[in-house]
Amino acid sequence: MTGRCIAEAWCKWPCTSQFMPPAMLTFYRMTNPYHVLFAIPLGWAAMCISSIGHDGYHHTLAPADSCLNEVLAYLCMDCVVTSRDTWHYSHHKVHHGSPWSEDPMDRQRLFGPCILTETMYLIKTILMYWCQDMKSAICEPSCNGRLRSFFAIFVKLTLLLHMPLNGLAGFVFSLVINVNYFAFLAHGLPVRTPTDDLLLQQLRTSIDFFPHSYVGLFLSGAFNNHSVHHVFPSLPRSLHKWGSDKLRKFFPDEYRVIDNFSQLFAFWVLRDQQPEETVLMKDIVKKAEGFYCKKLILDLVSVVILCAVVAFLPAVRITEYIPSIKQQH
Repeated sequence: MTGRCIAEAWCKWPCTSQFMPPAMLTFYRMTNPYHVLFAIPLGWAAMCISSIGHDGYHHTLAPADSCLNEVLAYLCMDCVVTSRDTWHYSHHKVHHGSPWSEDPMDRQRLFGPCILTETMYLIKTILMYWCQDMKSAICEPSCNGRLRSFFAIFVKLTLLLHMPLNGLAGFVFSLVINVNYFAFLAHGLPVRTPTDDLLLQQLRTSIDFFPHSYVGLFLSGAFNNHSVHHVFPSLPRSLHKWGSDKLRKFFPDEYRVIDNFSQLFAFWVLRDQQPEETVLMKDIVKKAEGFYCKKLILDLVSVVILCAVVAFLPAVRITEYIPSIKQQH
């Protein structure tokens, strides 16, 4: 590929600006405690912004030697989700190195069997990351590194504490659900048969959704070509369609890709299963028969519980709630 083609590929990458307007608008509306519904698009926007940080730390936002990768990654990952050190270990080393591993545990996947458990597990994972962030910040030997870490923590906490409690819960649930089902869903229905072939391991534990869809690219924060990303982690997102075509050509039986909504619905129902052999996408609808009702009931009850939590929380900010407690005493 020529240098010009590579440059065009990076230029075509959706930049941060497409996700910033909904994030800024919804966060502004969240200043009113009763605009809790704005937590839903705010969670989606935060997920999309963190996807830019994800790509920045893979050095695929700009040419690999450009400092722009690290700068954007810091702003979009460290200041939104977790620190560079925590991310490099949990994502680059564990998640990419050995997906679905148990020791060390790959936590960047779904922990079924329903939306409620999957949501709670990811919240637990984020809290674990934050504890590691704080530990790393305290133990950071350099002054600049310590300042960098604590500033990112300060930004995250400031944004969260600015929200009312019901909006905060709604935002967290929305962010987690968007991450789970736009990113981690791609690791559902893994084939757990051991293999020494690292490429097959990646293909058997990931899947692509509508790889040629621009709408899918936008809505998922570019996580829809997840299998391609795991096989070609240094490939810019705008070239993932090319990667998908190559995998479809050379690994037709191992490369798992969903191209229609009936397959997507069936995959959703089977997402927590772990078959011993590869499930061909052409057969997935048939294999999902008999599982639809149970899964949909579990997921519906999960959504009701999460909505009830948001509905019953008071519309008051923590920063306002603490002084009121002090006054009572």
